Amino acid sequence: MEEASKTIAHQIGGVQTDSLRFGLPGVKSDIVGAHPLESSLQSVRGMEEAMKRQCKVNLYGSAFPLREELDRQILSRFQRPSGVIPSSMLGLETVTGSLDHFGFEDFLNGVLVRASS
Repeated sequence: MEEASKTIAHQIGGVQTDSLRFGLPGVKSDIVGAHPLESSLQSVRGMEEAMKRQCKVNLYGSAFPLREELDRQILSRFQRPSGVIPSSMLGLETVTGSLDHFGFEDFLNGVLVRASS
């Protein structure tokens, strides 16, 4: 007797159709980004990453960037369980170098500061 598949396909023709898991589909949001500057920043980040990857290929060989990408994919899956302490991806932040960046949200510790009158 054949075992029935226990997984349900949520994509039909490459399109996500499960509204409860993936949200309501929006045509406008698929076509246009949130802001023109956002798309510009994403393209600049993509070009910078491609340039860094090519420099690493030239310096260390083609296996090094592949290994780095594999490590990044593995570390992006590990997260602290939900609870009192907010989840952090320390391994991924170490690999990507974002630990060295001290942003506005780090200074305020995620809390909105209100001016006292």
